[in-house]
Amino acid sequence: MNIKFLAVFFLIIASACNDDDASPQPGAIDSVVLVDEAVPAINLELDVFEAIPDTIDGCGDFYTYDSIPPKDNRYVFLSNMTDFAVMKIEGREIYLKKNERESREITPAHFISVFEGEGYKAILEARITEQYDEGGFYKGKLQIISQDQKVIYNVHGQSGC
Repeated sequence: MNIKFLAVFFLIIASACNDDDASPQPGAIDSVVLVDEAVPAINLELDVFEAIPDTIDGCGDFYTYDSIPPKDNRYVFLSNMTDFAVMKIEGREIYLKKNERESREITPAHFISVFEGEGYKAILEARITEQYDEGGFYKGKLQIISQDQKVIYNVHGQSGC
């Protein structure tokens, strides 16, 4: 009798666990990044560089928001094409070192560059839209990740010497 009782009990529990119409569990993550409220929110709005920093001399990658016309020469993300990138948040320049392991060329016209440092990770995925002798124009997405936030910007820019 006890064995039959246990078998029926486990069947009831098992059938209750297979509820396909169940609502999402608290704390379930779909595609939303949750911010820990105990950590102060950081404004991940990138400031615009009014001039290219002296640390980038010669060749470079120069990206800005899609909403800023290309001829304005106001950039939000700059790189020396080899070692590092720089962005500005709340007036402070933040230097990021290029992560060669994660950076890669998908095709000759499509690449992903990954930079990390000072608590940030920047992932630039771009495709060439127009090529010229020593460089080209690009469109893509710039993802900035901090300890408590993640944002993705549509960007366009120029790379070359």
